[in-house]
Amino acid sequence: MDGSQQRFRIYGANLRQWLVKLELLDEQELGALIAFVEQQGGATFAFTDPVTGDNVATCIISGQSFAGGMTDETIAQATVLIEEIA
Repeated sequence: MDGSQQRFRIYGANLRQWLVKLELLDEQELGALIAFVEQQGGATFAFTDPVTGDNVATCIISGQSFAGGMTDETIAQATVLIEEIA
């Protein structure tokens, strides 16, 4: 009651997010990533958690969050936010 300890029940699973930063891509790799992002369009796909190795079956590209481009004549970089959905 004095606020020193609070407890609450969490319902459902904790949903995960991954911010994937890719550097030193070539133009073909960047093109393949752009094509993948455009193909998904909000559809779900499976993603393997790089830390745990878990295969997460229901993921989306969060809000079509994608940033990428050429940083040099031959080098590209990209950032993609992948989100698990219920």
